[in-house]
Amino acid sequence: MKTLLRKLIFLSVATAVQAWVMTSRPLTSSRFLSSARDAKTVNEDETTTPQLVQRTFYRFSPGSEVDVHNSVVLEDRYIQSKDQKHRTLLLRDGNVEDGEIGDAFFTISPTTTFSTSEIVMALYLASNPALCTEDLLEVSSETGLASILGILGAGFVSRRDDPTSAPEEEDDILTIATKRNKLVPKSLETVTLTAAEERYLPVLMKNSQHAGIPSCTVEPLDWKVRHARGRPPKEVTTIVAVDLALTYPEAVALARTCAYRLRPSWVGRENAKTIPRFVHVCPADREDVAYLQRELTNGYKMTAYTSYLKLEQIIFCPQTVSSSVADEDEDMELEVQDIRSLTFTSLIAQHHPDYVGGGSGELFFPADTGATGFREAESSW
Repeated sequence: MKTLLRKLIFLSVATAVQAWVMTSRPLTSSRFLSSARDAKTVNEDETTTPQLVQRTFYRFSPGSEVDVHNSVVLEDRYIQSKDQKHRTLLLRDGNVEDGEIGDAFFTISPTTTFSTSEIVMALYLASNPALCTEDLLEVSSETGLASILGILGAGFVSRRDDPTSAPEEEDDILTIATKRNKLVPKSLETVTLTAAEERYLPVLMKNSQHAGIPSCTVEPLDWKVRHARGRPPKEVTTIVAVDLALTYPEAVALARTCAYRLRPSWVGRENAKTIPRFVHVCPADREDVAYLQRELTNGYKMTAYTSYLKLEQIIFCPQTVSSSVADEDEDMELEVQDIRSLTFTSLIAQHHPDYVGGGSGELFFPADTGATGFREAESSW
C-alpha cells in the first residue's frame, strides 16, 4: 500500500514556468510555500540545525524505447548544512498515478560523483529487466552505481509486475534494512564491476556491499588491453558501459573487448529479450558513438543499433528544513522549480548467430581475420 500520497497543483509564476506543487498529508508543524525562486523556510527551535535540501527526480518520458514504462524513479537528494554536505540517492516505485510519489525501496549515500549518464543506465536496466539475468559485467566504472541501482530496480519491477508474487513477499521487498538481497533478480547469478584504475576498486566494493548484491565481484579491467592469445576471457550475458571515450582508437578497443566478453546469441535462447547484449548509453550529442557502432558491425559481425531515451529531470525548489526532517518525506512540501527534458542514445549490440564463442573469434571476426580488409588503428594495446 502506498504510504506517501500527494496531490499536484499547477501554479503560474511570474517567470511563466509552471510550478508543480506536491502536498503531503496534514502536517504537525506550520509551513508555507514561497515563490518558485525562493527557498522554503520552517519554524526552527534552538535545538535543531537548519539544512538546505535540494531534491531532483529522474524518470524516462513516454516514448523512450524500453520494455517497461513507468518502472522506477530515481531521486537525487542533496542536503547542505553549515558544516557538511550530504548526498542521497533513492529508488522509488514509478508505477503510480499522476501527482503521486512512489514509495522509496532503496537508499544509498555515495561519497563520489555520480553522472547523469549513470542515472540513465540505472533507469535503463530497471526498465529492461531481461538484461539483469545470468551474468552482468560493467566496463570501466568509477562507482558501480549504474549497475547496482539498475539491478535493484529491475528486481523490484519484476516482483511488482509478477501476478504470482504474494503480498507478504512484496512487503518484505520494501524492508530494505534487512531484506536488500530480495531486490536482486532471481535469474541474476553473478555481477562483475570493473575499473580501468585500481584506485576505484574500493569504491566499487563499498557500494556493492551496501547494496547487498550476492555474487558481486570487483576487479581491474583495462578494456584497451588485448587479452593473451589462447586465453579467452570469461563470457557474460550482459555487458554495460556508460559514456566511454569513443574516438576511433578507443572505439576499436572497446568493440574488441565487448565482442570477446559477450556470450554467443544462439546458446539456449528462446526469445529476443534473453539474447546476450552489450549496451552503451551516452548523451545524444555524442556523434562519435557512430565509430563504435561501425566497429561492432564491420569488425565483429555484430548486429548493432541505436535508440533514443528521453530523460525527464524534475527539479524542486530548495527547502530550508530542520535536521530532524531533512531525510524524511512525510513532512515535506514540494514545489517544482523547473522541468527539463534530456535526450540520450543507447547503443545495443548482439552477436552474429553463427558465432560460437569460446575464443573462436580469431577465426570468425573480420577484425582478426582481415577478411574485409579491416585494419586496426594504432593504440596502446
